[in-house]
Amino acid sequence: MPEWDKYRISIPGDGLNAVQGTQFERVSHIAHLKEARRILEDGFLRAGLVNGGSRLDATRTCVNFFSANTWAYGSIYGSVAWHYDWKTLIQGRRIYWVEEKTNYRYPIYRFLISELQPDALPDLTPYDPSTDLGPLREKSGEWYFNNSDKVSEFLIDGDLDLNDCIEFDFVQHHSKHCRNGQCDEKGKRSVRAMAEAMAFVFGSDTHTLDQILQRSARWRKDKRLSDCVPDGLAELYTRFAGLKEDHFTGNIQDGEFSAALVRGAMALYGSGQPERAKKLVSALKSGEILETAMKRIVEEHFGIDDYEIYER
Repeated sequence: MPEWDKYRISIPGDGLNAVQGTQFERVSHIAHLKEARRILEDGFLRAGLVNGGSRLDATRTCVNFFSANTWAYGSIYGSVAWHYDWKTLIQGRRIYWVEEKTNYRYPIYRFLISELQPDALPDLTPYDPSTDLGPLREKSGEWYFNNSDKVSEFLIDGDLDLNDCIEFDFVQHHSKHCRNGQCDEKGKRSVRAMAEAMAFVFGSDTHTLDQILQRSARWRKDKRLSDCVPDGLAELYTRFAGLKEDHFTGNIQDGEFSAALVRGAMALYGSGQPERAKKLVSALKSGEILETAMKRIVEEHFGIDDYEIYER
């Protein structure tokens, strides 16, 4: 009996007595903020070695971790998400069963998606999703996975360009569980992670996400930028200004100087130094000066005019 048998799923029309598979079209790489900053600087998802007693330890195969799961109670992988099209990712690659991992809150099953031939991976089992009855199934071009209190992990070999990402998003981190064990981001709300990531992008003038951020807002096609920009900056404004805009104690109001100051504060906030960032912003005269500076920074970053932080 194959190792994946305990994770088998049924799909429409096969009559199997097993948990119903969940259809999916995309998979996600989710990272903690520290890792996300490195990814944004690199401009790609850098593949790394697998460790922790995996069957892949000895192969020296470098991979990126993806999952098809969505997270009702928060992700166990972090807060920053890059979504990729599944069919595009597997094109030209073979699928191998790697292993199961049961020493986590939820059992994990792993597949390797690789260009390598079977003789290069003697410890892994080639897997055909159209015939093998495991947790990953395919029928007539539709894909299904086991989402019943199980975690799917798809290990994609090689680096992946951020330009191939179909969506950039943020999710809440689980309040109690983390794939990395010890973690200071547990329970972090998605909007807080969004504010930190956008602060890093604009504070460091990083352009690796521009192609994605310049896609129109999800529900408003008339908007010039992704929801991440206005939503992240709105949260960042609140963090900088205080709930009663009581953080402003200075007299700085010059446009060019205030923009440079706010960019520096964004860099601090985006690198995980919120208190220093807020102290720097307090040198401004008012919230209006802060908003004008943020608007100017966004316009310079994307080369656009007449951008409003709170677009209606």
